[in-house]
Amino acid sequence: MARTPHHGSAALALGVVVVLLLAGCGDGDTEDPGPRAQVTTSTTAASAASSEASDVSTSTTATPRTPEEQVKAAYLRITKEYFTLIQQPDPTAPVIDSNYVGAALKSVRDENSRYALNEWTVRFPKEPPVPEILGVQVDGGEATISTCIVDDSQLVSASDGAIVDNDVVSKLFDATLRLVNGRWLLESQERIQSWPDAAGCRA
Repeated sequence: MARTPHHGSAALALGVVVVLLLAGCGDGDTEDPGPRAQVTTSTTAASAASSEASDVSTSTTATPRTPEEQVKAAYLRITKEYFTLIQQPDPTAPVIDSNYVGAALKSVRDENSRYALNEWTVRFPKEPPVPEILGVQVDGGEATISTCIVDDSQLVSASDGAIVDNDVVSKLFDATLRLVNGRWLLESQERIQSWPDAAGCRA
């Protein structure tokens, strides 16, 4: 990882968590709402995401998932639902309360408020990016996860279609999830490093 870190535009500076995430935007804040990110698509990650359409806590698979697998599935689900929400920003959307807690909850809510106020939306050239899971550690009701994402999303003005930001950025994140009532929620997310290209975090 000898490349020079890239800091996106101040327009999207939203610290922590949330996965948050958008079209390669964001200032130098360490926390980031969401995987915008954050993350190189991978066959394994994409497969896990599609299998998590329902809450992992209510899964009925024959073989019980390990805590690490549950955390991975929860993170991928939260990221996927974040990218759906940010296409029509709404700070009152129920999905925010069902996926986030603590700093991440405030970060995502604030980001949606800012986007709605400015009449911004997010578009994707193809499909929303899927995070690549690099590592997971679970300690009781707290988990940490390292991810990478290649964010090629576009921040667009909903009123006239003008592109506000369309930088392609590779981002490396460390996130914390907390188990609340049997459900893993995203509590915080810190951007560790980013690069101004789509080569990914391990190039």
